[in-house]
Amino acid sequence: AKVVGLIDKGSANEKNDDRLLIESAVIDSGIHSKSLSAPFHCVVCDGVGGEGCGDKAAEFVLRQLVEEKINNIDSADGIAKILSLINNRLIDYQRKEHSDGMKTTIVGLGIYEDKVIIYNAGDSRLYRLRNDILVKLSEDHSVAQEMIMMGLITENIEEELMNCSKIILCLGAESVLPPYVKQINMHALKNDIYLLCSDGLWGSVVNDDITEVLKSEKSIEEKVQLLFEMAEKNGSNDNVSIAIVAVE
Repeated sequence: AKVVGLIDKGSANEKNDDRLLIESAVIDSGIHSKSLSAPFHCVVCDGVGGEGCGDKAAEFVLRQLVEEKINNIDSADGIAKILSLINNRLIDYQRKEHSDGMKTTIVGLGIYEDKVIIYNAGDSRLYRLRNDILVKLSEDHSVAQEMIMMGLITENIEEELMNCSKIILCLGAESVLPPYVKQINMHALKNDIYLLCSDGLWGSVVNDDITEVLKSEKSIEEKVQLLFEMAEKNGSNDNVSIAIVAVE
């Protein structure tokens, strides 16, 4: 598979709270490209928290995943245990630093010879384009999503509401809810395209536009760059993380 990732603080921001993991490299800015064979993981973290420590949380979580050799853990149960362990370590780290503002979303994709494992907490997202159809594989943990599930609002509500939706689950919070972890017992198919992103992208660029870019004939680097430019043009006021995994 070919993986191309981009992280940019966005023109409206002084600071970047997003981090990206491609296999075992933790990235905090720029465009990075790698050809990888299974097993490998690609992960986006979007640091949250009012005290400006989101970047520390995102960095901490991804470095812990590398330390725990996430690429070699090949079951949903194993991933869930690691996420729980890292969450507890992050809470300990907060106490040490006297900062409870050290929290982060996470969305991850594990590609194996015989299966795919996806996991997330918060509102960073994972999509898959297969046969020109875009499907969201992750689960948003947000107030807006809860309202959709309760039937209080429909999914095509104003983008505004999705943009300002509070998240109800992240790493670094003492929560009764575990992160969402799902194992798909089938290998990724040739020509599948996976997209991992923070809300800096999906909050500004609608799914139809994302689909058009992903299914275009452009190179993966061009797709990543174009998605970022669309987010900026549409007024994204957030850090933007985008990773495309193209299965060859």
